[in-house]
This record gives sequence, C-alpha cells and structure tokens, in this order.
Amino acid sequence: MSYKQEMINLKIEMIGYNDTKAIAIYGTIKMTPFFIASFLMACLSLIPTFVFGIYELLYIFIVPGLLLFLILFQYIGNPCMKGFLEGQKIKHKFCLEDGILYKNGKEVKNISNIKLYKFKKFLFLELKKSYYRIMNNDYIFGSRDEFIAQLRFEHRHYITFNLPPKSDAKCNGDKQNIKNYEFDYLDGSVGHYFIWAKYRIGTFYHEFQFGNYPDIYWDDKSILLSDDVMEKSKIYELFERIIPNYDYYGNSLVTKEIWELIKIESRKESNVIQEIIDELSPWAERSISSHGCFTIKGI
Repeated sequence: MSYKQEMINLKIEMIGYNDTKAIAIYGTIKMTPFFIASFLMACLSLIPTFVFGIYELLYIFIVPGLLLFLILFQYIGNPCMKGFLEGQKIKHKFCLEDGILYKNGKEVKNISNIKLYKFKKFLFLELKKSYYRIMNNDYIFGSRDEFIAQLRFEHRHYITFNLPPKSDAKCNGDKQNIKNYEFDYLDGSVGHYFIWAKYRIGTFYHEFQFGNYPDIYWDDKSILLSDDVMEKSKIYELFERIIPNYDYYGNSLVTKEIWELIKIESRKESNVIQEIIDELSPWAERSISSHGCFTIKGI
C-alpha cells in the first residue's frame, strides 16, 4: 500500500471545543472581510479628500474603526465570559474514518456545508449550525497534518473528504451483495453505475432516495451515484435543464412528469448518460409508483 493510501485509510480522532473562544474566533472570521472592505474603501476616499479638500470624507474611517473595535472586543471579551455557556456541552469528540466524519459517535450527515480554517496553533471547523476549535495537541489518534492530508479544499474554505481506494475483490463483493439485496429495485441486475446506500464508503455520493424526505439520509432503499461519475458524465447538466431548481449540493424533487422528460431528453445525450438513466429506470419507476416522486440529494 502506498503512503497516500495509508494516509487515506488512517483513522483520526480529536477533540473540538465549542466554547466562548470558538464563538470569538467565529465572530472574527465573519467580521474580518467587512473590516478589510470598509478599510480599503476608506483609504480610497483619501484621494477626493485631499484632491478636492472634502475633509468630511475622513469620517468614513469611523466604520472600519468601529468594526475593528468590535472584533477586538468580542475576541478579548468572549473568552472571559465563563458563565455564558454554563450547562452546555463544549467538548466534543470528532473522528474521521474511511472518508466519514463523526461527532460524538454520530455521523455528520450534511457534509456540503463544512468549512475548515487553518491557523498556526489550531484548526477551526465550521459545520452547518456549529463551529469548533481543534488545538494542535488535542488529537487522540493521528495528527493535524494527517487530518489535513485526508481533506480536499474547495473554494472559500469548503472541504470534502478523500475516500479510501477499493480493491477489485471488494468491488466484486459489493456487486454480489447488490444482486442479492432484499430489495429488488434493480430487477436483480448488478449495477454498473449505482450502488446501494448500505455499501457506500464515505459520503461523496449523490443519493437517489424514495419519495421526498428532506431530513433522512442514506436510506436503505436509496441508490447512490458517485460524484466522480456525476461530474465526468455531465449528467447533472441534463438534470439542470429539466428539474426545476435543481441543486447539485442540495435536495431536488423529481415528479412523474419530470422523470418522463428526463427519459426522453436522455436519448439525445451521450451513451454513458443513456446507460445511467437506463440503470436508474427500474428503481425510479418503483419509487414513482409507490410515492409519486423521488429525490436526488446532492453531496
């Protein structure tokens, strides 16, 4: 096994703190861009101020000055408010294993909104509705560098998790499991593009789910299409044209009428897209028959 594969397979455990210091860091991160923008605008106002003698424009420096005061106040003041989070759990255990992030033993479901900020002495992890500081010496297994090695950084600090490579033997085993699975939504055939949710490794998939259940993820009856296949086949472009408000990163509802359009329009697309739709059809028809629709959940 290569060094890169060993890094991907490595289990990382660490402690994250959702305390007053984390709140202060979060506030600083969110306010800093506004401070920088207002300060640059104030500096630009110096040109007309001294060229035309409009010295009243200097008052614009009040805005970045006020923002700087608020940043310093909350960064210095928040950690001193010891009783602010009294009774709240501020220490949390995180684990990253096989491309899946767990918090306090439970899988983090919504991975499309995870951000990570790197600082010299700590990492700052921002989830959808919470945020945590992870100090460099708070790793139970692994280290900061090994944790970062398992991530892929996207735009604006968003991250995704690398998936471990699957051996040919495991792939063949998974296909056999799909064929013998208790739900025969693929007419017993071995899927070339889709896998059942229970056989996923990691979370970098688009979930095709029975019905419309926004708060349920990785349902046993769901089938998954990897993001790599979605992107390389460009089938998402077909979805964007036909599905109203299609969201690559969120939930998109497919009704019977929309599904019929997808089937018709797919015949004009590449062979790969046609094969994907053909493989999806038995499952989709079953969902529409029992629920009237199905949902595509993005990464």
